[in-house]
Amino acid sequence: INKNGVAGKKYYYKVIAIAENTNANSAASAIKSRVCDLARPVITLSNDAATGKIKISWEKVTGGKKYTVYRSSTEHGTYTKVGTTTGLSYTDTKAPKNKVSYYKVDVYGASTASYSDYSLPVSALNHTFSAWKTIIPSTPETEGLKERTCTGCGHLESRVTPVLSRVLATPSL
Repeated sequence: INKNGVAGKKYYYKVIAIAENTNANSAASAIKSRVCDLARPVITLSNDAATGKIKISWEKVTGGKKYTVYRSSTEHGTYTKVGTTTGLSYTDTKAPKNKVSYYKVDVYGASTASYSDYSLPVSALNHTFSAWKTIIPSTPETEGLKERTCTGCGHLESRVTPVLSRVLATPSL
């Protein structure tokens, strides 16, 4: 195992069998090459605050250039490609509503010979939210509160609204 290999870099190897008697060593094997695999992405899922859609995120993989996102309806089922990006996140706008989806991501380097294994699968529920409802209105002195509920599962989200800015009256002369 080449523990010092650099992801995406091509290495060349040959093997020689060493005997106890150094005069009996084998000839060198044919030279073989192998591109060092990229690290497996580690993904996290969240619901995009603006749309409620499932957002898949990951940290940059050294040597990675293009990430591919896959979705399945079961953890060990068949995964289908849903998108490709050079960024560090992808929002699945077509995930089934009010259903759990499972996601995996892999990454390719500068060449298709340089790639990673799939990430471990992670699941999320694609919520369908109602409109934001004001629970406590903002005032110039206090923050307000808004809530919305998933129409499929009842998941509740809250959002604090900022204190209203104070508008000073124009002085009269």
